[in-house]
Amino acid sequence: MTLPDWAHEISSALDEKMGFELFELSAQRTTGRMPVAGNTQPFGFWHGGASCVMAETLGSMAAYAEVGEGGMVFGVDINATHHRAVRSGSVHGVATPLFVGGTTAS
Repeated sequence: MTLPDWAHEISSALDEKMGFELFELSAQRTTGRMPVAGNTQPFGFWHGGASCVMAETLGSMAAYAEVGEGGMVFGVDINATHHRAVRSGSVHGVATPLFVGGTTAS
């Protein structure tokens, strides 16, 4: 899938620092990945905070795709559960909406 033109104009210094890459972007499905290298906790495993950064970015980008130009989006709550430890490679994320309302979405 090709990213919309406007997606190439939006960047975050934090996402760039962490090596986040956006692959697919729509209000219905947004995907991306981040490298494990450089995003680990002191014991060499993927950092839980990196998961939250990726989740926040994917959700925010998907929400912006829904509201469009001139809209405003930001996260109001985040929770992370980690099921497996990772020491190398990349972590891939997918954001899909569970609920889209007039002013909030999950």
